[in-house]
Amino acid sequence: MSEVGVGLAATAVAIGLVGIVVAMSQPFGFTIGDLLAQREVAAGAVVVSIALAVASSRRLLRASRRMAVGIAVMVAAAWWPAATLVVGIAAVIDGAMRGAASPVGLVTTTAVWVIYGLVIGWIVTAPFVGIATLAWAVVARSIAKVVRPRQSRRMLAPAVAFLITAGVGGGVAQALATRPLDARCVSLGARVADAAFSPAGDMLAVIVSDDPNAPSSIRLLRWPEATEIARWSAWADDDVAVSPDGQVFWSAWVLGALSLPSSSATEGVLTARVGTEPTWFATDFEAPLNDLTWTEQGLMGTTPNSHLLARVSEGDVGPDVLDPPRRGELGAFWASPNGSVIAVGPGYDDLPVLVSGLGNDRRIDVLGDPRSIAITPDHRVLIAADWTGGTYAYPLEGGAPTRILGGTQPFIIVSARGDLVWTDEMAGGSPLCTMPLGVPA
Repeated sequence: MSEVGVGLAATAVAIGLVGIVVAMSQPFGFTIGDLLAQREVAAGAVVVSIALAVASSRRLLRASRRMAVGIAVMVAAAWWPAATLVVGIAAVIDGAMRGAASPVGLVTTTAVWVIYGLVIGWIVTAPFVGIATLAWAVVARSIAKVVRPRQSRRMLAPAVAFLITAGVGGGVAQALATRPLDARCVSLGARVADAAFSPAGDMLAVIVSDDPNAPSSIRLLRWPEATEIARWSAWADDDVAVSPDGQVFWSAWVLGALSLPSSSATEGVLTARVGTEPTWFATDFEAPLNDLTWTEQGLMGTTPNSHLLARVSEGDVGPDVLDPPRRGELGAFWASPNGSVIAVGPGYDDLPVLVSGLGNDRRIDVLGDPRSIAITPDHRVLIAADWTGGTYAYPLEGGAPTRILGGTQPFIIVSARGDLVWTDEMAGGSPLCTMPLGVPA
C-alpha cells in the first residue's frame, strides 16, 4: 500500500467517525438523513476530504507525532477554503450554462457567497472537521506502522487539479440535472425576486432586481408569450400579486427618500395599473404581506413580523388578522383565487402543510422546510419548494411525493392551466422558467 492509499483509508474511517458523531448528536437539528437527501453536498464533502488526504498524506506519514497533529490542524483549516473553491467553480459553471442574468453578477455574487461560506463554514463545522482530521492523522499513522507504506511522489498539484475538475464537473452536472428537458426559460436581465399569475393565467407580474438596496423593476407580462404590457420602477419586497384586470400589487419597504404621489409612507402595499404611476394601496409596518395573493375576498398573505394570516383592503393602515387555520406562526402561504382553499406551511416548527377548504382539512407531511407552496387547479396536488432540497409534488389524497425540480427555487407558482413557473437560486440570478406540470393525478 502506498502513502496515498493509507491516507485514503484513514479518510474513509474519519468520514465514518464524523457520521457517527452527527447521527448521535444531531447538531442544530441536522441529521444524516438531511445530508443524504442532498447528494451533491455529501459528494462534495467526500471529494474535498479525498483531495486533502492525497495532498498531505506523504508529509503526514513522514512527520513526527507532534508535527502530525500540526498537519491535521492545517488540513482542518484548509477544508472550507477547498470546499468553497469547488462550490465557487461549480456555481459559475452552473450559472453560465443555465443563463444567469448577469455575467458580472455571476462572478461577484459567487465571490460574496464564497466569503460567507468560509466564515459560516468554519464556525459551524469546526468541531466536526477537527474531529475528522485528528482521527485521520491518528488512523493513518496507526495503519502506517502496520503496513509500512511505499513512498509516494508529491501530490499537491494533482490534488488541486482534482478539486478544479470536481468543481467544473459538479457545475455541469448541476446544470444538466436541475433544469427539466421540457422547461422554457426567459431571461429578464436580472434576478427575478417573485412572480404571480392573474387568476386566468393570461398575465404574469414579476419583480426584477439585482440590488435590494435600490428600487426594483415591476413588470406585467402577457402570458405565455412573455411580452411586456407595462413596467414600473419602485421599491419592492419579494411579494407580488395581480388582479384579473391587470392591477398589480406588491409589498414594499422604502429605503431612503422616494417621491411617490400624495404619500409619506415608507412601507405597505403599492399598486399600479397600465399607464399609471405606483401609489400606496395600504400602509402599515405589518401591511407588506409575505406571499401576497390576490383573491376575490381581498389581498391575503401572512404578516411580516407576527407571521399571522391577514387580509389588507384599500386604504387600510394595517392588515386585518384572520382566524388562522393553525395556531402559532405561519410560514409559506397559498390561496385559491376565490379564497375558499388555503394552504399554510409551518413557521419555525417541524409541522406539516395544512390545506383547508376541501372538506376535511388535510395535513401533508413535506420534506424539509417549505419556502413556497401552491396547489394545482384541480386541487389534487400540493407543490412545495424546499429551502435547499428542490421542489416536490405531494398528492393530497395520499401517496409518495415526486421530485419535479432539483436545485433551489426561491418561489414556485402554478397557473390556471397547470403550468409551473419558477426561478432557480444561483449566482448571478436566473431566468424565469416554465414547464407543463406533469404530476400524479
